[in-house]
Amino acid sequence: MSSPAPLDRFPKGRDTRPGARLIVLGLGSNIDGKNQIAKAIERIEFSFDLLVKSTRYIGPAEGGPNDPSAQGPSDPAGEETPGEETPGEASATAPPGRGLTGADEDVDDLSIYSNAAVLIRTADTFKEVRKTLRRIEKELGRTKEDPRRVEIDIDILLIQGEIVRNKHDDIVVPHPDLATKRHAAIPSAEVAPSLTHPKTKERLAEIAARLA
Repeated sequence: MSSPAPLDRFPKGRDTRPGARLIVLGLGSNIDGKNQIAKAIERIEFSFDLLVKSTRYIGPAEGGPNDPSAQGPSDPAGEETPGEETPGEASATAPPGRGLTGADEDVDDLSIYSNAAVLIRTADTFKEVRKTLRRIEKELGRTKEDPRRVEIDIDILLIQGEIVRNKHDDIVVPHPDLATKRHAAIPSAEVAPSLTHPKTKERLAEIAARLA
């Protein structure tokens, strides 16, 4: 599928509309992760004022039907190595079964995910951002027929200074994984280390350090 035509909202690459604020988006895929993450970031850049994009992190699922820890013990993660400039891979030291590796592991293994994060600035509402992200997911083949297969998943992890609740009064932003899961915390800290989690009051860099 060809790339969508660039939008004209940000001819200078900056969203200067009143009310614009920073938003951290998390991306994940276990189907051709390297290419899917790259295509998703390209479309996000066409749709929003993209400021920073992280390197790509690769590691086992944390929770859900593909989590290898629910199926038996996993091997420990390797030693930490420097990440490359985007697009690339990065690694981190972690407890057994929860590591992120620097190897290019785009293999036919649904328990291995590629993850990344981007920082955008937008005045769009939460619902408008979510609608755009769902469109991008659909363009890249996302279906929910088989929960084990994640062609692409794009989550709103953090909105600067905001807490968003659903109709049941549950907090949906900041995303629950941001304070508890390495695949969300580490890429997010790379793109916005000084942003503060509005519930835990930790800087994203502090959350990543806590989970490392």
